[in-house]
Amino acid sequence: MAEFFKKRTLRFQAVDTLFFRESRPMDATGELHSVFPPPVRTLVGAIRHWIGQQEQVDWSAFTNDKQHPLRDLIGDPHNEQDLGRLSFSGAWLSYKQQRLYPVPLNLIKDEKTDQLFQFLLSEQGYHCDLGCCVRLAQLPSDDALESKSLCNVWMTKAALSQLLRGEIPAYNAKNFFTAEQLFKRESRLGIARDNHRGTVKDGRLYQTQHIRPKADTAIEIDVVGLKKGYPSETMLRLGGEGRSANMCIQPPQTRPSKVNQQSLVDQSQGIILYVLTPVMLTASTDPQHVSVLPEFQRCEPKVCEPKANDKNTPPPTTYWQGCIKGVELRIQGAIVGKALREGGWDLANHCPRPVKSLLPAGSVFYCEVVNGDITHAINTLSDIQLGALQVYGYGQMTVGVWK
Repeated sequence: MAEFFKKRTLRFQAVDTLFFRESRPMDATGELHSVFPPPVRTLVGAIRHWIGQQEQVDWSAFTNDKQHPLRDLIGDPHNEQDLGRLSFSGAWLSYKQQRLYPVPLNLIKDEKTDQLFQFLLSEQGYHCDLGCCVRLAQLPSDDALESKSLCNVWMTKAALSQLLRGEIPAYNAKNFFTAEQLFKRESRLGIARDNHRGTVKDGRLYQTQHIRPKADTAIEIDVVGLKKGYPSETMLRLGGEGRSANMCIQPPQTRPSKVNQQSLVDQSQGIILYVLTPVMLTASTDPQHVSVLPEFQRCEPKVCEPKANDKNTPPPTTYWQGCIKGVELRIQGAIVGKALREGGWDLANHCPRPVKSLLPAGSVFYCEVVNGDITHAINTLSDIQLGALQVYGYGQMTVGVWK
């Protein structure tokens, strides 16, 4: 009887460079950039292929036989929802065995002093394409006028835990890591080959951008349902152009601790949802779902002005109301990054996957708890997933207090 791990962390370290092509096709104009961290489907595909090799599978028989025993281990190649016993969490970057998380988009940094600030939501609503009285992000003070967003920066679990408690961590080498500290980008020139004639193809010159991770930088993904008995360390092909990486199986990493101090909860006006991995939103033609989480409905105020005799009360504003795991929330505002475009190659059907837009990691949502029980909301939502294809690790979120 086969035995399976409840949870394990798989760590990938590059042998040379890695290439994870962006969503544009190979014949697109200009240099093709590499996505890093890689799309989680790329890692999942490499892991499933490696498991098949350990089981000495005949891939043709596996593809055509619906009752093939390997399908219990790695799922149906024709059904992207079916991964068999497997489920994943990630992908993550790590540095010197320390897991890193994307810096939330509500953090900004003064370029001269390295002081961090956090965006606030305006009390007053503004008319925009999202609604008639939407609360937009604003700077906390004039001291933050020279601040800029933290692009391509990752933070440690300790720094993220501070942020969840409503504190702003210090920007230093212990808490934050830039892309330049973790990896380098290298341009490569190539040309298409005609393997039958042993020549190159005319006019098929292209340029790609590879990623060279630093020696202490690794890619991690957590997996549930991995069969015991496989080698604890191995070499495999990862990403485009058949690049090699070393993969080792390790005990699972721990997640950021949830807020458990009642004094912090008592000082908060709600919660902030932090997106840790890209969210694959389900398709919807309902205009009420614009730029918000799944199953949230937009609610517009009847009037956008305060009462004439009550100038101290903020005017009513647009919000989105919905329910996550039984917790009724009102999204008062959000800071959302540029949509992440993701495609890939469908090995089972030998064709490109449709390119989809994902909500990027680092996005944040400011929410009020409808019944006021913030403690229950934090306990319930501290480790949740939203959106489609959660079995791959999409849509992982955590929650902090909104002071």
